[in-house]
Formats: sequence, C-alpha cells, structure tokens
Amino acid sequence: MPPMIAVCCLTRQRPVMLTALLKSFVALNKPLNARTLFVVVENDTGPHSKAIVESELRGENFIYALEPVTGISRARNLAVEKALAAGATAVLFVDDDEVVDAGWLQHLVAAWQADRGDFLGGPVRVKFAPGPKTAMCRFVEKGLTQRFDRRAARKARMRVNVPVCTNNCLIDSAVFATSGLRFDVALLSGEDRELFRQALARGYRASWVPAAIVHETWPAERVNFSYFFLRAREQIKASAGPKSRTMNIIASIGLGTFALLQFLCIPLTGAGGTLQAVRNMGTATGYLQKALGVPARPYGDITGN
Repeated sequence: MPPMIAVCCLTRQRPVMLTALLKSFVALNKPLNARTLFVVVENDTGPHSKAIVESELRGENFIYALEPVTGISRARNLAVEKALAAGATAVLFVDDDEVVDAGWLQHLVAAWQADRGDFLGGPVRVKFAPGPKTAMCRFVEKGLTQRFDRRAARKARMRVNVPVCTNNCLIDSAVFATSGLRFDVALLSGEDRELFRQALARGYRASWVPAAIVHETWPAERVNFSYFFLRAREQIKASAGPKSRTMNIIASIGLGTFALLQFLCIPLTGAGGTLQAVRNMGTATGYLQKALGVPARPYGDITGN
C-alpha cells in the first residue's frame, strides 16, 4: 500500500485565509505513489472553523480536530498525534495565512522518497493585498520581498542541515514515532526551531527543496515597521533562549548596539536593511523584557482575516 502523507495546518480566527489555504490544498497535484491526508487543528475555544473545513475539503481525506487550550505547540502536537494515528509516514506543515503551489506536495514528497533528508523545507514567498498604497507601505513591501527572497536564496546554497520551519516543511514520521520528539509546550513561539535543533543533535538530516513553494499573505495591517518590531519582540520573549537575567541583558545590549549601527547604514542597505535593523531592535527589546520578567503573549495580536 502506498505511504500516507499527512498535510497539516493549524488555524485560529482566520476564516478567509483558511478558506484560501484549503482551496489550494484541493488544487494540489497529488503524488501518484502516496496517499494524502489533510489534518486541520483549530486552536480556539470552540469549533468555529469546522464548517469551513468540512465544506472546502469535502471529497478529500481529512481530519478536523479542536485544541481548546491556547498554545501553538499543543496544537502542533495534536496534529502530529492525529497524523501518526492515521498511519502517516510523513508529516507536513504550512500556516493558515499561506497558500501552496499546485506542485508543492509533489516536490516535497519526491525529495523525501529520494532520501534527501528527514526534514525538508521550501521557499516562502510573500504576497500583499492589492489596492492603493502609500510610499512608506511600498518601501516596507520592497524590504519584505528582499528579506524573503534572500532567506530562500541563502538556504538554497546550503548543502546540509538547512534550517527548516513549520511554515513550509515535511518531517519524516520517524522523528516523532521513533525518537519521541514533540513540540515544546512551554514555548509560545520558536517551537519548530527548538524541535529542529533537538532533531539535528540526534543525527537527523535536513535539506532544501527550492521548487516546493508556498505564498504567505501579508495583509495591510502587517505592512509597517511597528508590526515588524513587535513581532520580533514577542517572538524572542516566547522562544527558547538564554535563561539567566544576565545573559538576556547582555544579548539585549549587544543586539541593540548592532541594530543602531544598521540604522546608520540604511543609506547603503535600503529597504531590506531598514527592516532588518527594526527587527533586531525589536529582538533586543524582547531580550530586555525577558530579563525583566515581562511575559510573552500567546499568539500576540492575530492579523489577517
């Protein structure tokens, strides 16, 4: 019997974006030598998106599950458990603010079946809402596009152990079934990077599949410097990192100083450099707040619809 491939996504209060993602699932060119299962886990107080999932995935092999306890790691782990219980030999993740290319699944599965790694990742390209835009909005969009493209190009040049994130990845089920690894429920962000770090330490391999493309939607409320700063701040507070107050203060001072230097170089680095400086300043602020005991917010402010 062909292997089972579980395509998973988590969702929370984004019915329009979720609908677009599910439509792209249905339009996928599915691998001929594998069976496909879609797993949608809603991390909310009730099954608000269940009807959308049932409507959009009718005729498909799918599982809907509800995780009422707030926490992205809990929701990811539930998706893993549902996939393993269904007999999946590979678990794929994308985010609910993305859509996948028609060939995305075929490219990842082909690379996995060619034994190119236990973790496989692909590029995330950014797309923006249409409509009239201010000069500042266009500047931020240019910087974001440069950032996404440079990250994908850098990973494409790496030969082994390419960093893989759950916004576009395939993970061999053995990572979960054999090692017992799971996403750390103590983390509100960065849980995928921590799982990846632990897996590499145990000898699992990772590689990059440039043709496995997904597109992340950035609504208008995200396309500003404030969002970029706050997102970086909250991500570092919620993720694994230095535990001691002293180390967090040192990290804050070091990265904050580097960010100030980056701001001075903006005439040379342009839009991409500006966004990187803003992000680093947000991260430095996150380290400082972490040292002061300021808690992170689960999910922060949800953007998108």
